[in-house]
Amino acid sequence: MSFTKTLKIENKIFKKSDIQYFWDKINSKGETTLILEFEDGAKYSATDDKLLKNDELIDHKKCKEISIRHWNKKQNIYFMLSSYSSYNSIQVEGEDENWVSGTFENLKSKINSLPKHPKWIQKLRYRFAIGFLGQVIIQFSSFFILKIAFKSFLIDFIPGIL
Repeated sequence: MSFTKTLKIENKIFKKSDIQYFWDKINSKGETTLILEFEDGAKYSATDDKLLKNDELIDHKKCKEISIRHWNKKQNIYFMLSSYSSYNSIQVEGEDENWVSGTFENLKSKINSLPKHPKWIQKLRYRFAIGFLGQVIIQFSSFFILKIAFKSFLIDFIPGIL
């Protein structure tokens, strides 16, 4: 029988040291892979943490996705961070319920201790729509105000034109 626990990660700020922490906790006996995908389309995969220690990659390129996958015959851990927040999660799966619960709670406590994004960043996707709508309203109202003002100018200063 297999047991699974999943946690969706939302509005958390991760530093390079936090990713290193998760690598150290997840990497154990079995296969563990680290995958880094960047905005420029470059994608790197490794079975050790050399990618995390490569300052040229992490510190100078915009990372789009980070995933750590650990698996063996009895245990699976999947850690995913993406610039698309709906994909951010950690999943622990295994045959031993105590191992799944203990590992999951350990990783969950670290995630809960991370700082949250400020509220205005969380609502940023709505700000674009509100800003766009506000801009449209301002432009239309400016057009009609100028039209009325110009018409008034023509009537007052150039009699008989209208």
